[in-house]
Amino acid sequence: MTDSKHLSRASLLVVNYAVVFLIFGSLYYLAHSTAKPFIVSNRSSLPDWLLIVSIMASTWTIWLSMVKQRCRNCLGLWRLLKTNLGAASILFVISAAIFVISAVKLDLIIPPESNLMDNRNINLVAIYCRIPILSHPILLYILITALTYKLVKSPFDFRKAILVGGLVVFIYYFTMYLCGVGFSALLTDLFVSPQKTPLLLMFIYWLPTLLFALVAYIVYSTAFNAD
Repeated sequence: MTDSKHLSRASLLVVNYAVVFLIFGSLYYLAHSTAKPFIVSNRSSLPDWLLIVSIMASTWTIWLSMVKQRCRNCLGLWRLLKTNLGAASILFVISAAIFVISAVKLDLIIPPESNLMDNRNINLVAIYCRIPILSHPILLYILITALTYKLVKSPFDFRKAILVGGLVVFIYYFTMYLCGVGFSALLTDLFVSPQKTPLLLMFIYWLPTLLFALVAYIVYSTAFNAD
């Protein structure tokens, strides 16, 4: 009985992740403007976008699972964190694999105003500056755990929780949209003046990490104080 229960939960996680991944992933072809700010180079454009899609799909999938568990079993904070850790780790590995594919395929085009003859060093800088993206699923996992514990007190809170989960995913998309626009502009400037790497370029993808860490801390604090 327990095995079939775990199998059913795993199947649900896979289906939820696949559906969201396919819906958002298809926007690359159906509404390319939504994916454009996340694209670093033409050659790596699809994995660049799918990396963000994977993180959004992972967050939404784990969120649904946590809300369901909280409604049914009223799991505590640490039980929620531990129970979904395995699924979150697998989804993190998928996102990390997409990041590696994106890094391998990355091939920036040297703009006409640049005096550089080779883009190899700029490619390495771009890859290094995007590594903080891998911290986003971890912080989002901590954040949605805290939000689930704080918001879901009974099965009647399910709808409210779904709306909040959608809002978290949208905020992540919007935050990364702004970071992508800034990253692209700073990268272009680096081609023109390659003598020094702008500090903001190195830390721009740490900003969502810091944002979600701060929000998670606030939610944790208020959740414990309420108890």
